[in-house]
Amino acid sequence: MALRSSARRKCSSACGSTSTRDGGSRRRRVTDQQRVEIAKALALDAHVLILDEPTATLTESEIEQLFKLIEELKADGIAIVYISHRLEEVVRIADCVTVMRDGKVVETLEKGDFDEPRLVSLMVGREIENLYPSATARSAR
Repeated sequence: MALRSSARRKCSSACGSTSTRDGGSRRRRVTDQQRVEIAKALALDAHVLILDEPTATLTESEIEQLFKLIEELKADGIAIVYISHRLEEVVRIADCVTVMRDGKVVETLEKGDFDEPRLVSLMVGREIENLYPSATARSAR
């Protein structure tokens, strides 16, 4: 019971309350559901959390809350496996990155050794000259 209470306090302090305003009769928001799942894992004394596209449906403020929680968990020695197509998030929060292509590990890099263009290059298997072509370049196709 003490572990559950501790996990609940940690999630609540990082992300706010996990309860709904009307006592639970309303459907929980996705962010609340995520907090509950993280709290459950912490209550079981998890040492690794796997987060698969955790920000896909979150608002900017909810993403910031999640990142704050991730930083706290990392500081407490909990490993986070963060799976995302949002490379700016990966670059921001990852201590190391493993890039896979066609089900095989391409490379593992430490923080400071990767940025978005490097990750894209590893993902597609070649250098990309222009990640975001201009509107005139797109219309010329």
